[in-house]
Amino acid sequence: MADEPRLNSLSRFRKASSRLILETHSHCEVPAGCGGVVLRWRNPNVSQTLLFHLYTPGKVTLAVDGMPCQTARVDLAPGSHVLSLHVQNVDLAAGLIMLAALPHPRTVAYNEEKKAVRFRTEGDGSWRCSSQEPTSAAWMTTDFDDTEWTSLLEVSTPELAREDPRSYHCRRCAELGAACLALPESEAARQPVSWWQWLLGSGAVSSHVPQPGQVWIRKVFSVTTP
Repeated sequence: MADEPRLNSLSRFRKASSRLILETHSHCEVPAGCGGVVLRWRNPNVSQTLLFHLYTPGKVTLAVDGMPCQTARVDLAPGSHVLSLHVQNVDLAAGLIMLAALPHPRTVAYNEEKKAVRFRTEGDGSWRCSSQEPTSAAWMTTDFDDTEWTSLLEVSTPELAREDPRSYHCRRCAELGAACLALPESEAARQPVSWWQWLLGSGAVSSHVPQPGQVWIRKVFSVTTP
């Protein structure tokens, strides 16, 4: 991940720069409260800021290069990075995740954001998962060998009622071209069968019966300079 932003001499007071990008953060993004605004100069050759839009029906912990993300925005240095997610309390027979990563601040019009997406969930084999808990934190690094992990598959986007608190995130990801990904049937079937499923007969359990569980997901991506 990129180093924390630093104040740089008197050039930070300039109103224009050929090398730096001026970011404006509203009162909702700073501790000052309503009415506050923060301006920050950023060198795009040193770090890029990505904004994540994420939908998942369960509880999720998101990290980049092993560092948990406290907000949806993260500064990253040019090079390879790993996005890792631990999704819990989710139906493993249904869609698990939709995600789109945008550059921030946005420099394109709203109707052109889909073209500006750096990467998104899609069934291209690059979104790898495991239903078995990793034995170490190495799974959140670029050096980790995930060849034994399974690729998530693309499924239909869930249709959520507008009153569902997750419906906005689902629609926003869909607008940005993100596909809904799920476990292959064989991977979902590896989950432990509960006592009530055993009474019903494991062979009789269909995809319509929720299979609550957890899954670990990783995605390797690259950040390039402008």
